[in-house]
Amino acid sequence: MSSPVTIRPFEEQDTSACRGLWAELTRSHRALYDDPSIGGDDPGSGFDAYVDEFAGAHKWVAERDGSVIGFVGLILRGRQGEIEPVVVSFDARGQGIGRSLVETAVEAARAEGVDQLKASPVARNSHAIDFFHSLGFTALGHVDLLLDVRHPDTYWQRGERLAGRDFDF
Repeated sequence: MSSPVTIRPFEEQDTSACRGLWAELTRSHRALYDDPSIGGDDPGSGFDAYVDEFAGAHKWVAERDGSVIGFVGLILRGRQGEIEPVVVSFDARGQGIGRSLVETAVEAARAEGVDQLKASPVARNSHAIDFFHSLGFTALGHVDLLLDVRHPDTYWQRGERLAGRDFDF
């Protein structure tokens, strides 16, 4: 049986571990889109950019046996909030850790008086879409439609239907 997981606020000493988790997130996006260029040469650097851009974001980590195995951020913009990102180490997935992280962020958003909370998983990440839906994220608040002028038609996959229209993802 696994040791218990503790959800606690992010501390500066967690930076390296969270950077590694961000690199795992980047690798999963590379696999989803079959695009090794996503995240550039240093896939963990996205965490550095996140911390710089959202310095005031609330952040929590999931820790087991002294190791950080998950991370969640809550970005507040007035009475609106965003869960970004949610990352759980590949070998710790499926154990309810992501759920605990998001529930922690949702409770903090409620305490802050947030009216709406959004999550924006990439369109191909059906696992993340299902995950957020199971946590109550069931209203479509915003849809980004893209005209990709750079990538060939083979980059996108057919199959999603919304508002009576077919879309690639």
